[in-house]
This record gives sequence, structure tokens and C-alpha cells, in this order.
Amino acid sequence: MSYNILGWSVKNEDGRTNHMKRIFGDINPDIVVMQEVDEEQALNNLRVALTNRQYAMATPYVDGNDSDCGCFYDASKFVNLPAEYLATSLRNIAKYTLVELSTSDTFRIYTAHFKASDETEDMQQRAEEAQIMYQSLFEYFDKPKNHIIAAGDFNIYSTQEQAYFTLAGIRALPTLIDPVPNNWVRNSTDFLNIYTQSTRENGDGNCGGGVGGGMDDRFDYILLSEKLSSRVAKYTAFGNDGKNRLNSSIDNPPNDFGQELAQALRCASDHLPVYVELSSDISSVTDVSSTEQDSPIFYYDLMGNIIEKLLYGGFYIKKQGSIVEKIVFIQK
Repeated sequence: MSYNILGWSVKNEDGRTNHMKRIFGDINPDIVVMQEVDEEQALNNLRVALTNRQYAMATPYVDGNDSDCGCFYDASKFVNLPAEYLATSLRNIAKYTLVELSTSDTFRIYTAHFKASDETEDMQQRAEEAQIMYQSLFEYFDKPKNHIIAAGDFNIYSTQEQAYFTLAGIRALPTLIDPVPNNWVRNSTDFLNIYTQSTRENGDGNCGGGVGGGMDDRFDYILLSEKLSSRVAKYTAFGNDGKNRLNSSIDNPPNDFGQELAQALRCASDHLPVYVELSSDISSVTDVSSTEQDSPIFYYDLMGNIIEKLLYGGFYIKKQGSIVEKIVFIQK
């Protein structure tokens, strides 16, 4: 599950913990990553309040620029390795590593809150943030028993944005898979059931503040590596019943999931949580044929464009058959 929990701090809790308890209890996630965390203490208070599961908190928590991210996980199912953080010009990208006890599979989970707004410079900044994330996660694509998840409030307005293409574009290089078909657009009655923001028609100073505008944007994502994506049983923008709320809140018109839950979602955050259910894995190991060694070698840039001439000092990706190596630095 991924959830932007709207400036979560002791002072900005605004009675939202009870709403969070209802939402977390209904979804009951094994793993949850959160954005817009402002204080470690407030995050730990939330963890303790979620008595339906014995959650542990991924550590260390790093207080970076602007708001931060957090992660809870079921300690009876996973072991946590130390969290790492990737610096950007705005907010850190968090990288959590959880090892599943039953399979020894490793989940590399990246979460971020990319730059907001839709001006050209904002989109460019998101593209830069996405590239930082991709450069880090790329090294895990070809590792057996490694699964990659990139989740968070990416503030991406369409599949035409460079940030989206960097993470989930169709190209020769390894890519993440978006469980939602890639022809979606914002503010359209054709895609009402995928929108995650905003749960309010107007900002609400009694419920953490936030922004209004109604349910007309898809800002919250869970993207998966290819093998993991084949196990997707369900992908949900929780509480979105598909009704037309392009300029109204999640509880207006009356929500099919019940007004009590809708009002909890409206007050808990200006975003809806998204979650994915995965079926059991059959095998985590992919065999690579020895004939791959006879395949021609190609080099690409990070965007998947083939490179005809390699230059000293450049970053390239080497691909031979289906084998894709880490970023290669060409030097004398």
C-alpha cells in the first residue's frame, strides 16, 4: 500500500489517527509506504495506534529536506535491512529493502514524493527525480529473487511526461510495469475509477489542511518489476467507487463503500491510498540460456535510445540478448 498521509506530525494530526485506523484496518496491508511524513515521533505514534497488525517501522528514519517518507511492515513476514536515501534537489527518495521470510525473496521498495504542479519546470524536476530513482533501481532488474516496487505520490499528470516514461515507458531497457492501462488521462469521465486526488472539494484546516479540487488526478502509483507484475491479483485506488467526482469530494455524491468510510478518507488525507494484492510466487529464479553469449551487444542511454558511438566519460547500458548489465561508465 502507498499513501500520502498529508503533513503527518503531532501538531497536524487533527484527530486523523482514528480515520487512519479505519483505513489501515480495511486494507490490512503487509507493507505500507507513506509520503508527507513530517516527524519520526508522529509516524511511530501512528504505528503504535494500528493495533490490528504488529507493524515494525523501517529504519533508520532520515529527516531530510521538506517532508519525508516512512515504511511499516509485518515483522512476522519480513526482515528489514537498513533503509537508504537518494538525495534530489527537493526531497529524498527512500529505498527500503525487505526480505520475505517464507521465500528469502528480496523486495527493493522505492518511495518518493516528486515535485508538484504542472508547469514546464515542475515536469522537468520530476523527470530528474525519476531518473535518480531509475539509476538506482536498475541494478536489481537482473538479480534472481529480487523484486522491485516503486510507489508514491509522483505528481505525474499523464503518461506523456518524461518522468512516467523513465519509470514505466515501453522500451528496449528493463522497465517497471504500471498495472493501470497506459492510455489514461486526467480530468476525464472515462477514467474516474483510477483517480486518487483530491478527496476534498476544498482544503480543510480541521483535517490536516491539504488542497481541494475534487477527484480528477492520478498522482499515486505502485509500479512493479515485470516478474512481480505477473502476480498482480488486484490493483485498487481505495474508496474510489468510479462515480463522477471531478470537482467534488470522495463523499459527494454518496459513496458506494459507505459514507462513514468516505468521510474517513476525506479527512485522513487529500489523497486516497492505493494498494496491490499479489498472488503467491511459483519461482523466483529465471534461467538464462548460454546462447545469450553469442548475441550481438548493443548500448543504450538511460532513456532507452540506442547509442551508435560510445564516448569517453558517458554512462551507458549494455544489452546482450535478454541480458542487461548495470550502467557502464566508458573511460580510457
